[in-house]
Amino acid sequence: MTNYRYVICLILSTIAGCGAVAEESPPGFVSELIDKSSAAPVTNPPTSIWQYRFRDQLVFYVPPSCCDEPSALYDQDGRVICSPDGGLTGKGDGRCPDFFDERTEEKLLWRDKRGSRGNVMPAPAESKETPMKRITGIGGIFFKAKDASALRAWYREHLGIDVKDWGGAVFEWTDSAGRPANGMTTWTISSADSDYYAPSKSPFMINYRVADLHALVATLKSEGCQVLEKIEESEFGKFAWVIDPEGNKIELWEPPSH
Repeated sequence: MTNYRYVICLILSTIAGCGAVAEESPPGFVSELIDKSSAAPVTNPPTSIWQYRFRDQLVFYVPPSCCDEPSALYDQDGRVICSPDGGLTGKGDGRCPDFFDERTEEKLLWRDKRGSRGNVMPAPAESKETPMKRITGIGGIFFKAKDASALRAWYREHLGIDVKDWGGAVFEWTDSAGRPANGMTTWTISSADSDYYAPSKSPFMINYRVADLHALVATLKSEGCQVLEKIEESEFGKFAWVIDPEGNKIELWEPPSH
């Protein structure tokens, strides 16, 4: 009977296999990434590692951990293929712009448990959770002054900020080599009676760049955040506003695609 079963298995193996097939473990470098992340300070959002199939190979995606840091997409040998998102522009290094549209077979391999050291565990057959790009950088800093003209002059004289007649300055982004990058941060001082910060009573507001404004607004609403109903769209991009738990108004900005 044993030999008979062996023959049947041998015949059918090319069609459906015989017996359970063990799930392939992630490559060793993933464990090294986990050890490195676990030993580092906790990030916000927590570090995570995702597995996908992309361009006919298994790849491993580590989303941006904060601010203007780029993401990383690794091949099975631990070599960085590209940065799909994050960085100064929020769009990565531009070497794989089709990643988010073409990736398949998503599996969450590991997520930082805020200080606990984890091991690589078998991923679920199909995770429904997709890492969402939220804030990709700071687009602007706005604050009020009792004497806006005098304060602008002080910043111009003592800190060398090139304050323009409209009340602020624009800081053009550059890369590590000093070359111009696709982005900027606006800095503005407004008068104390400005209503642009309403309904917040705070004397400041920060503009954050986002990758997909409408998707983020929908997510924030589903999470119970206080999102203002108005969304503005113009040649300057898309704008929305949310109030944080301490009453500060936050401006969300999706820059124009051009």
